Amino acid sequence: MRTVLSASAILIVVLTVVSAVGLTLAQRGPNIAAGTYQCGVFSKSYGFGTWLYLSNTSWTTILSLSLPNVPISAYYHVVCDGHATVLNAMAEVAIGVDTTAEDTSTRRFYSYTDIGWNMVGIHTERVYHLAAGSHTFNFLGTILNGPVSYGYVSVNYHTITVTVFTDGSTATSTTAPSTSISADGR
Repeated sequence: MRTVLSASAILIVVLTVVSAVGLTLAQRGPNIAAGTYQCGVFSKSYGFGTWLYLSNTSWTTILSLSLPNVPISAYYHVVCDGHATVLNAMAEVAIGVDTTAEDTSTRRFYSYTDIGWNMVGIHTERVYHLAAGSHTFNFLGTILNGPVSYGYVSVNYHTITVTVFTDGSTATSTTAPSTSISADGR
């Protein structure tokens, strides 16, 4: 049985708008651009629930996080973590930005090909510079096709966290974004 928590229990949103309180970098190092900085942290965690089995024919979305419209270009530090049980297989995890296709630079592999099973932590992360707008970040997983085709990979306790920040050199907005989450918590 799958437990579905309310959106407020699943999605933790901490938004700090530095410019809204008038804080600027008045004293800064010689190589830091003058400007107003903004930062927001968005996170979604599945916690313990039904194990999600990965496919060996396509990417499975382990967890997805859609962010509100960010009115300026910004940096996005995306961190995906979880727990996997790997049985005679090789798991592959990656990040997909605005797509369920993998960003190959975020691929991470986890394998166990001996008789038996192995519990491992899974992780991938990357910093992106993206244009203004709404963006969806997907934590993806698959079973890598290869000589071992009789195993399986299941995942649980997955989390995706996105830290959004500016470098202070772009005109910024003080409008706080709003966000929503899908009914099934993914």
